[in-house]
Amino acid sequence: MKNNLILSTVFILFNSMINANSVKSEKSLSFKISYKSFDLGYLKASQSINNNTHTLSLHGKAEGDLFFKKIISENTICSIFEKNELVASKALFIRNGKTLNNTLTKQLNGDYLIETIDQKNTFVKQTIDHTVLQMYFNEPKGVKYVYSEAWGKILPLNYESNYYSFKIPDGTECLFKYLNGVLSEVITKTIIGEIKITKI
Repeated sequence: MKNNLILSTVFILFNSMINANSVKSEKSLSFKISYKSFDLGYLKASQSINNNTHTLSLHGKAEGDLFFKKIISENTICSIFEKNELVASKALFIRNGKTLNNTLTKQLNGDYLIETIDQKNTFVKQTIDHTVLQMYFNEPKGVKYVYSEAWGKILPLNYESNYYSFKIPDGTECLFKYLNGVLSEVITKTIIGEIKITKI
C-alpha cells in the first residue's frame, strides 16, 4: 500500500509539470522483459515535448521465480529536461514490496542535489545532458558519460561490437543495441544470467 502511494505520488508530481503547458509532441515505446525463454513482464517508455521542455518516463513490471522464490519487481523513472539539460528526475525501484532504490535529482543553481534511499545527499558540480533514460529514445553517438537516474551516479559509457555499455555501482553490466538509430535491445548481465529487454 505504501509503495503504491509512493508510485502514485511520483506520477502526480511529474504529470503536473507536464500538464502545466500543452504537450506538442508525444512518443511511446514498448518492450518485453525476458530471461532465457521466459517472458517476465513489460517496460513502457514515454516522451513528451513542449517547446524546450522534454519529459521522459519509464515504467516496468516483471514477475518470475528465482531459486523457488517468487520475485515481483516494479520500476519507475521520470526525468525532465530543459534546453537539453536535466532539471529533475525521480527513480523508484521496488522488489517484493521492498524499496531498493529511491533517488531524487534536482538542479540547484547550476549544480545537482542528489537524494538517495540511504539519505546521504551528494552534489554533482557539472552539467548533466546525457542520462540512461535518454538512451531509450536516442542513440548516444559520441557520448562518453551518462548519468544514472536510479543510482545518482555519472557512469563511463563504452561502445564496442555494436553495443553501448556501462556498469552500475554494484558491478552489473548493461548493454544497449540500436538498429538504424532506434533502440532494439537492452541486456543486463546478472549473477543468474542475462535479462533481456526487447522492443516490440
